[in-house]
Amino acid sequence: MASLCCCYFYGILWASFPLLGWSKYEEDLDKKRCSLDWNLTKSNTFSYLMFAFIFCYKLPTTLLIWALRVKHQTVDEHRRFRENRPNQQIEILEKAYLKVLLCSAIAYFIVWTPYSVVSLLSIFKVKIPSIIFTFCALFAKLSAVLNALVNCYINKSFQAHLHDLRIFQCFLKGKRIEHKNISWAEETQVAETGFT
Repeated sequence: MASLCCCYFYGILWASFPLLGWSKYEEDLDKKRCSLDWNLTKSNTFSYLMFAFIFCYKLPTTLLIWALRVKHQTVDEHRRFRENRPNQQIEILEKAYLKVLLCSAIAYFIVWTPYSVVSLLSIFKVKIPSIIFTFCALFAKLSAVLNALVNCYINKSFQAHLHDLRIFQCFLKGKRIEHKNISWAEETQVAETGFT
């Protein structure tokens, strides 16, 4: 819980710097949403953008890679320690945890790298088509739901809990009814025509 609070505080801190005078917020390059001052209209904007790139992209990237290495080493050490006394359930949980961490890190790189690259290019006055900038910015917004999506994909008990929710049960029932109707229609067509 403390680490989660630290992450939120860190994000709020960096988001508040432009409000306090270090850089500023203005329309994004594609004029569709509010963003940082990519046109460098304020004299201290370049320093803010460089520090933000380092501390809000490179630092988290480095920490994710470090955490993956440490966790992988820990899993390997536990595996060697348990060679004489294997506990398959613990090994399965450790592998699943490592898989979630790895997938979360890869997803983080995939969604944030395009936006950070086009942002850096725009700082150095490289012209980027607005459609590409918009796509990269919106793609980066996926980071808000990444961990939930990764857990849905990997964690079987999480999937089971989702299936227990009423909204998903209604959706699944609709799919089953639709599937039954298609099967019945196909059987009727075969009976009437003799063709599948």
